[in-house]
Amino acid sequence: MDGGSQDLWLSAMNRLDEADKQLLAFGDVTNPVQRLDVLDVLGQTTREAYEVCVRKRWSLKLPGSQGKRIVVRDLIGKIAHWLEVFKGIGDQAVNFDPAFAALPWAGARFLLQIAINDFAKFDFVVEAAERISRMSARYRIIEKLYLRRVSEATRQLEQALVALYATTLMYLAKAKRYFEENTALRILHSGLLAKSDLHELLEKLEAHEREADRCTSLVEAEVSQDTAGQIADLSLEIKQMSALRDALVSIDQPILHMSLQLDRVQDHLDNLQRKEILDWISSQRYGDYHRVIKDRVLEGTCSWIVQHPEFLKWNVDSTSSLLWLHGTQGVGKSCLTSVVIENSMEFARLDQSCALAYFYCSRNTSELQRADPQKILACIARQLSSASPDRPIAPPAISLYNKLRSVDGSREILSIPELVELILELTSLYSRTTIILDALDECNPETRWEIVDALNDIVADSTGLVKVFISSREEGDLRLSIQDHTGVQVTALENNEDIQKFVEVETDRMVAKRQLLGRIKQPSTKEELKQLIKRDVVSKANGMFRWAELQLASLRGIHFEKDIRSELSRIPRDLNILYEDLYHRAVECAKDTARAVMQNTLRWMLCSRSVLPQTDFLQAVTAFLDIDIDEFDEDVVLDLLSNFVVSYTTESGVQSFRFAHLTVREFLERKPEY
Repeated sequence: MDGGSQDLWLSAMNRLDEADKQLLAFGDVTNPVQRLDVLDVLGQTTREAYEVCVRKRWSLKLPGSQGKRIVVRDLIGKIAHWLEVFKGIGDQAVNFDPAFAALPWAGARFLLQIAINDFAKFDFVVEAAERISRMSARYRIIEKLYLRRVSEATRQLEQALVALYATTLMYLAKAKRYFEENTALRILHSGLLAKSDLHELLEKLEAHEREADRCTSLVEAEVSQDTAGQIADLSLEIKQMSALRDALVSIDQPILHMSLQLDRVQDHLDNLQRKEILDWISSQRYGDYHRVIKDRVLEGTCSWIVQHPEFLKWNVDSTSSLLWLHGTQGVGKSCLTSVVIENSMEFARLDQSCALAYFYCSRNTSELQRADPQKILACIARQLSSASPDRPIAPPAISLYNKLRSVDGSREILSIPELVELILELTSLYSRTTIILDALDECNPETRWEIVDALNDIVADSTGLVKVFISSREEGDLRLSIQDHTGVQVTALENNEDIQKFVEVETDRMVAKRQLLGRIKQPSTKEELKQLIKRDVVSKANGMFRWAELQLASLRGIHFEKDIRSELSRIPRDLNILYEDLYHRAVECAKDTARAVMQNTLRWMLCSRSVLPQTDFLQAVTAFLDIDIDEFDEDVVLDLLSNFVVSYTTESGVQSFRFAHLTVREFLERKPEY
């Protein structure tokens, strides 16, 4: 069965009654010339709609999302992208595609035109137009890839696609029936009624998509296991198959947007003048911070973060949103963040209508500005104002600079509210803005809420699409202020492969340079010890790169086999010093009651011989303390002991606490008070 020999859209059309078929007469799409005209006209409509969206700053309220809004110009950009993907599919000429495959595109244009003409009332149909466009492109690729063979799985897929296409046509017929009624009837029915009726069909469409995806997975599994199917693939042009698979992957990637007018902005300034304005906003060397972290990333590691389902969803959604990467110390959050920055840099290079700003926070006392909310936001504003001194500065930044310029040439320091307002103006100029902030927990606990509030305001209020990525430890105030956003937790499950590769490469490097096992002469003994070191360090690292690094370092220079085996059973001394510093800081910052809670919590965790549910555990901790149990919960424990204790759910579903790492228990057991 050849995916080009059958027209599944025609089969879907035949499921409609005659009245609905008449409504879907969007011209003669069976005529190859008119079919191309449909696609060309839709392309023109999307360009016009995009310009209107940019000018009017249209957005859609996302139902049940606590104020989140979809940026409409991003939806329009996606329609244009799906259209280009569709036009390049298969035989590489649309007029060789099945006759009715252009029908949903004609319907998408109809919906788009309705929204442009009366956006306030019919804004919801833009989302439907985008969904239909994406579906039409995606499943046309799937048809060409998988409906070339006959099997029970392909038969099920074909049936699922016909059902999906039929529901799409029903949606378009219902929409056209409503919007072609006379004005009096439309007023009588109201836009709310139309939205409600059409929404039910969209939900049905989503269900059919899930079924089509399930069937696609079955066919994919069948093809991968079927040698005959693989051989049959050779009958197709290899380049065509590769192009189809690349097109399918591109469907789920962030899109390159239509060009805005930023490339035509002229500020009439030379490079020195631009540098003066940019340095007034911020003079921090943010690029240096990134290079230091990036160079620490071992090639081939940390890439899992940009393939994580939550990251992919955050990255492609047309809604401004924040993604929180969180985990305990030493798990490689900064390295993961640097990979996200590199990923965003590459996308910004391909699409100059997209902007990127990033910052690495630090508690380093010699760089206090890296923990100052005002300085951090100023650096973000600088990056969004201009990518470099040889490129024009965005008008809002120049306007603010001139406004605050005094007679003597001095400049006022921008306040946080002024910076937030400037960033909002700047984000409205771009089709997409990505803001990445690493190690937020290293900012002053007394003031870092200002950064979180500012970023929340930017996400909520920007008329452009804004994507914010934050990494931090799971400290109490940050958990409370960011927990409503989507999060990705870094655990041993996620980064175990990366730690294995790090230990493998670092151990081999140290052995080759005679920094490790240099005095072991017997080759078989040396190889046995090398493999023992790798297994031992990986198995005990528990997701912590720092622990693995320090454990390998502790073995450097040990000459005798017996001493190496002994050292492998110990924890690295440097980590113990780190825990001592963190413990001392936590105790010193806590008042009397909080200190008692901390010590009771740790004592109970040290002596408990079974897993206590959180409720029982909290009651035990406060049994002899004058504390209202209603004021004491999981967040208090995690706030006071964020570097030592984590919450978790057992396999049986019981919520409890555990030490963040085995070395925490070992550290506490050596302290006299425990």
